Amino acid sequence: MEWKSYGLNVKVRPQSSDQIHLQSDIALEISEPNTALSVNGVPALTRRKLDTKMNSLDGETVVLSD
Repeated sequence: MEWKSYGLNVKVRPQSSDQIHLQSDIALEISEPNTALSVNGVPALTRRKLDTKMNSLDGETVVLSD
């Protein structure tokens, strides 16, 4: 058996050429134990991923939704 971490993993790579306009690469992964797919009492992990690119201005609030 191998232990695997789960939960929310967020990676953001912002880039800016003028410190006002931002271009960001965003990668989100959410994983949780799934007892319906367990083997010998060990649950499997269910994962959902989102990869996107985003343009924004410095100081703007950004919301990502599924």
